[in-house]
Amino acid sequence: MTPYTLLVSLHILLIVTWLGMDIGLFTSSFWVRNSKLSPETRLAMGRFGGLMDMGPRSSLVLMLGVGILLSYYGGWALGWLPQPVIWLIIALLLVWLWAIWQQYLAVHDASAGHDIGRRVVFMRQFRTFDMYLRLAIAMVMIGLGVASFFNLLGQTYGWLNTKFILFGIILLNGVAIRFVSDDFPIALGEIVRLGSTPEREQRLNRALSRAYPFVLFLWSLIVVLLVLGVTKPF
Repeated sequence: MTPYTLLVSLHILLIVTWLGMDIGLFTSSFWVRNSKLSPETRLAMGRFGGLMDMGPRSSLVLMLGVGILLSYYGGWALGWLPQPVIWLIIALLLVWLWAIWQQYLAVHDASAGHDIGRRVVFMRQFRTFDMYLRLAIAMVMIGLGVASFFNLLGQTYGWLNTKFILFGIILLNGVAIRFVSDDFPIALGEIVRLGSTPEREQRLNRALSRAYPFVLFLWSLIVVLLVLGVTKPF
């Protein structure tokens, strides 16, 4: 097995973990919404969903890195970039992934009542930085795809250009999910601490219901990415 075929296999595996764990997260949300369950059970399912969410979040960053390596070393795209720049991008992506996990661990420890010390930065400033970073990368990916369709970057593979654009849309879609579901952890926390009321249940259900269409759209985009990568139809 060559390094390139290993990267191809990893690329497909990351799509599987992304989609599979996202389906698990989606399924767990219905348990969280079930007001007949105890608050403790719903909180446990919410925490389980938070852990499951790290699968898609990690897969997104890793798949971006693997996709860049495949495009460059497969001769499909990005040949105009010097090799050191490619590896610098990969290193920065790994730092981003590390920071994402630090954010998750900080939130987990804080919710358990543990002192998180300096990691409080991952609960505050990093959240905003991460949001803007995703928006910036999304614009770059869409820009690369559009520019390549006009043969401005030295490659004309339509399927790859489309993947660039769709990946940018996936990033934008993920940001939208965060915005529409922002009330979810607040509502769940109030239900656990203060008890269930129709208003709190409505707030929780509204946050999750708003996210569902974006989630289903995300899944369809991931499937299209997989089909384009395997078939290379144009």
